[in-house]
Amino acid sequence: MMTGRLLAVGAIAAFGLSVFIGALSAIDSIFENRDRWYEEGHLADLELRVVADDIQNFPRFDDIPGIAGMRIRMVYSGILEDTGD
Repeated sequence: MMTGRLLAVGAIAAFGLSVFIGALSAIDSIFENRDRWYEEGHLADLELRVVADDIQNFPRFDDIPGIAGMRIRMVYSGILEDTGD
């Protein structure tokens, strides 16, 4: 009787440990795949948002070592009115 209980406790502990290890493995896999996709897609490691009043006053970062590419996008906030049409 005691042997059966001991085996049941051991099986439950082994099952719980395997679920825990599987969850950690899945989380690690997600982060590894994300990093690989970023590297293969040449996505930016850093996104820098600079507020400038116009494109002529936008700073240039081409001369900074380690910057492989740069894309300038002007994003304006505004209000879109619905005319009902």
